This record gives sequence, structure tokens and C-alpha cells, in this order.
Amino acid sequence: INPVLETSGIPETMPDPDDTEGCLSVPGELFPTGRAHWARVTGVDVENNPVTVEGTGYLARCLQHESDHLAGLLYLDRLLGRHRRAAKKMIKERGWVGPRNSWLPGADAHPLGL
Repeated sequence: INPVLETSGIPETMPDPDDTEGCLSVPGELFPTGRAHWARVTGVDVENNPVTVEGTGYLARCLQHESDHLAGLLYLDRLLGRHRRAAKKMIKERGWVGPRNSWLPGADAHPLGL
């Protein structure tokens, strides 16, 4: 509950082409995404006990990825340069733009008709 993310420095240069990330929110796509090598998330559990999860490498990437979701971000929002342009093109080509591709619970009809 109420997670707080801490990281080592996040690279501001183009990531290695093999340093890709994907997401179920953007099925079937992978793009090179720069992430910090180390991350720690702290918060509390349902009984208000402190919780800490810390890791490097892939675990650090996962902690940052999931923390971004809680802040309303997708990994695509972190892309740089040509990778950002390629992602925008892919989204447009797939028709993943416009109001029919979003759902605000409580305001919009349920996408599955429930």
C-alpha cells in the first residue's frame, strides 16, 4: 500500500537495442527501454507493517514498470528518439487511438457488457 520507488540513476541516453521491455497493455510489442539497474519499493501491507522489495537487473526493471502503472504511465511513455517514433507509428497503425480504446470504470459502459 502506498508504494514509494527509489532507483539508481536512470540512463538518459538511447538504451541498448537488446534492452527491450514489453507489456500486456501493448500486446506483442517490445521496445528498447532505459531503466535504472537498481530499484527499491517501500510501503506497508494491509496491517500497516513495513514492506520493502529491492532488486537489480530484471527485478529492478519490473519494480519500475509496475510503479509506472500506478502513476498512470506505460513503458511507451519512457521511450526515446526513434523508439518513441516507432511506438507512435505502431499505435496509429493498429488503430489504438481514440475514445473507443479506453475505459473509465464507473463512467463508461463495461467493455465486456457486464
